[in-house]
Amino acid sequence: MKEEELKVKREIAVMRIHSKMFPSISLKEEVSLERLLKVFESHEKFEPNKWGNWERARLDYNKSEIINLANLDKIDEVYLHRKSLIKYSGSFDLNWSSRSYLDFEMNKSTSQKYWSTFFEIFDRVAEIVKPRYGLTHITWDVVRPWTNEHERLKDWMAYASNPAPVDYPHGPCGLGIRTYFGGDILELFDREIFKTIPAIVTEMEWGGIRIDLVDKPWEADPELLFERWLDAMKHLEPAQVFAIPQFDEENGRWIRFSANKVWKEYLERK
Repeated sequence: MKEEELKVKREIAVMRIHSKMFPSISLKEEVSLERLLKVFESHEKFEPNKWGNWERARLDYNKSEIINLANLDKIDEVYLHRKSLIKYSGSFDLNWSSRSYLDFEMNKSTSQKYWSTFFEIFDRVAEIVKPRYGLTHITWDVVRPWTNEHERLKDWMAYASNPAPVDYPHGPCGLGIRTYFGGDILELFDREIFKTIPAIVTEMEWGGIRIDLVDKPWEADPELLFERWLDAMKHLEPAQVFAIPQFDEENGRWIRFSANKVWKEYLERK
């Protein structure tokens, strides 16, 4: 295979299919926890078959046991796993704080016909946890170190769509191909700027908004999604919605983020 063909193949390969959210509610409450677990049980091919209260624990999945231990304050986190045809792993915090986190990743080799179900499931998860900020995203392979501006911006998209609690002091890092805003973070900004974004914006019944770069983003061409991402990020730039990226221009290997003015003032008020 020619070098040019290898590069194209590498650029379109899927790195990660994941959903990450910062809930605005506590999942310690039995009703919320049971509703959340029922979402994962609602599709037979996505029902968990293992669980644990830490990353390496692998117990047979038992919803009643999880709820009982949560009620007794014996667990603070729940890890769910499925190791059958459709494989995924993820976790969520039971006790709420400003850094409460929900993080699930589906095996990147999962057939594309199941991608839409993954997005559907985490739309339902969002109804329950009412994310302050969250996203469901497909990350395609990126080139590091960067050799041109196109590669650098694609890597920015990959970094931005992979938030973690450690990023909280900097604020949201960027859009995913499906992004949620709600609660106190959404209240920081004028909702109108989201309504005019060059993307598909849906007002959700739980009070937040959902932003899709395109209709059915799990079916879209990665290059089209990247172009729409650039347009949407540019639209939101004046409102200072996202953290400021800082690029390692010399080595072309990493991107760091710093808080913008809006986010700094928000943290000072808390």
